[in-house]
Order: sequence, then C-alpha cells, then structure tokens
Amino acid sequence: MLILLCVFLFFFSVLVLIRLFYFKKQLKHLSEETEKNKSADYNQPIRIDDYDRDLLNLAVKINDNNEIKRRLYSDYLQQKNKINIIISGLAHDFRTPLTASLGYLQMIKKNNELSEKNKEYLNIIMQKNEYLKELSDSFFELSKLENDCEIIENEVVNLSNVLSDMIIAQYDWINEKLISLEIKIKDGIIINTNHHYLARIFQNLFSNAEKYAYSRFVVRLSVINDKIDIVFYNDFNNDELICIDKIFDPFYKTNSRNNDGTGLGLYIVHSLCEKLGFTVKAYIDKNRIFHIRITI
Repeated sequence: MLILLCVFLFFFSVLVLIRLFYFKKQLKHLSEETEKNKSADYNQPIRIDDYDRDLLNLAVKINDNNEIKRRLYSDYLQQKNKINIIISGLAHDFRTPLTASLGYLQMIKKNNELSEKNKEYLNIIMQKNEYLKELSDSFFELSKLENDCEIIENEVVNLSNVLSDMIIAQYDWINEKLISLEIKIKDGIIINTNHHYLARIFQNLFSNAEKYAYSRFVVRLSVINDKIDIVFYNDFNNDELICIDKIFDPFYKTNSRNNDGTGLGLYIVHSLCEKLGFTVKAYIDKNRIFHIRITI
C-alpha cells in the first residue's frame, strides 16, 4: 500500500511539474505577445494557443484594455491635430497684422518732429509688438513641429558655412554689448539634414546668447570621436539664477530683468534637435559658464 502511495505521489508530482512548466511557457508567450502589442500601438490582439481558462480570460481582459487604450490614443491624436491647426491658424492671423504694424511704427519713428517722450513711448510700443510677433512665430513653429504627419525634407548642408554666415549677422549686438567673441569652426563639415530647421536652431541659440551673454560668447564646431560637436557657451550676470533642469521647458525664464523673451526659444531648439535626431544638452560649469552642446 505504501509503495502504491509513493508511486501515485511520484506520478502526481511529475504531472504537476509538467503542468507548471507548460503554464510557465504560456506565461512567457503571453509576456512576449504583450510586448509586441505595445510596440504596435495596441493594434495587434494577443493570441493564446493554450486552453487554460484563466490564461484565456487574462488574454481577453488584456485585449479589451488595449482596445480602450488604442481608442484613447486615436482620440488624443485627432484632438492634438485639431489644436495644432487652430494654433497654426491663429499664429498666422496674428503675424500678418503685427508685421504690418511694425512697418508703420518704423515709419513713424523716422519722423524727426516727435518729442523725446513720444519717441520713448513709441519704442515701448515697438518692443511689445516685436514680442508678440516673436511669440506668434514661436507658436507657428511649434504647431508645425507637433504635426506628426509632416515629412522632413533633408538636403546636403555645409554646416561650417551655415554657422559662419549666421555668426556674421550677430556682430551688431555683439559690438553693441562689448561682448568678447571667440569662434572655433572646423571647415568643410557636411551633413544631410533639414536646412530650415538647422538654421532655426542656430537662430534661437544666438538669440538666447544676445539676451543673456554678459561679457563673453564662444561658438565652437568640431569633430570628436567621429561625432560632430557644436557648442555655444557664454557667461552671465552673477545675479542671475538659472534652473538648468528646466532650461528646455516651455515658457521657462530666468529671474533676469532681461526676460522679455517668450520662454520658448530653447524649448524649440530641443524639439527641433529631437526631430532631426540630434542630441542636445545644457549645463553650467564650475566657472558659471552656460553651455549648450549639440551632438550629431
């Protein structure tokens, strides 16, 4: 009797182990199917070949949950595109009259009969108009960036020439602010990218330096370990507080009095770099020099 009991326990244990092994195999299959489903934006249903009721019920619940996620994600994309269309339209409608009004203000400014007080008021009005135009331009750019359907058209670009040409256009404010400029650009660096987006990245970085550079501004383009390395760095006022972790957040501004920017410039730089496959980082070194490094 004892022998029969031992034999029974042995075979029962073997059956349990086989069942556990098979169950583990099906769980692994379920896990793999779930991962595939995630990468396919929840469009692929999970398939279970086993007839275990609990596993089948679990698979059904996961599929139901994924269907809800898929619908929510689809609704999110539709709403996002609608909002982008509205923002783009509003930004465009703002840009046209703002550009015209700035033109008229420039003409009025040339009038020598204006009193000094009126000239002061006129300068304030022009600054506010320029701020609104910059803001509408930024919103228009962001609406394009958020458009997931946009096809990026790349071309062969001489990076060295583009950067050098844009530096020349900065000399007015650099001389006006008595900034010490250092340029270290390696010649003949060619890349395949979107010229418009690349120029916008540099434009925003120069604009940021114009607002916050205190006495020194450096632009460097080099190749390090087969990677193209672009660095913009400048010193800044000692009273200025910069939260480096928020530097690429939308609408982030420092505590500087010179905070008339939109707070979107570096956010757009980060978004454009992501769009083009570049890596961008910001940091402040021990000498309180603000760096932005782009790696291609």
